[in-house]
Amino acid sequence: MRSVNSRIICMLGMNDGAFPRRNRRPSFDLSGDRRPGDRSTREDDRYLFLESIWCARDALYLSYLGQSIRQSEKIPPSAVINELLDALDNLADFTDSKGVFSNARNQLIEEQTLHPFAVENFSGEGLSLSYSADHFASAQSLSIPSS
Repeated sequence: MRSVNSRIICMLGMNDGAFPRRNRRPSFDLSGDRRPGDRSTREDDRYLFLESIWCARDALYLSYLGQSIRQSEKIPPSAVINELLDALDNLADFTDSKGVFSNARNQLIEEQTLHPFAVENFSGEGLSLSYSADHFASAQSLSIPSS
């Protein structure tokens, strides 16, 4: 693959188990002995991720599904995103203006609400900005205490 620089690069679906791909060989494949120079889809995907980071000139957007849509259990990101966040912790200082130390996960990861009518979607901060009048009416009715 040839690297092409771009102003903005978006990578979606960076879930654990989905990226990098795993080698799925049939159980009857006995040629499991790898030799130097053999290709690996997992290693190729990791290199492709690194090249994508290099090619982003202005912005890099990485997205993963961090929460189950049926339950509130957390789903981890891809191993390459965890490694990137760990490297950023070692390279950059995430101390805010008040002198409070933080890490890359707290500063760079934005969580979206599970439902479009959640009250947080109408606070106007970060990714939680919404303009839907129907969802706003639902959020208002949810925020009013029932008597």
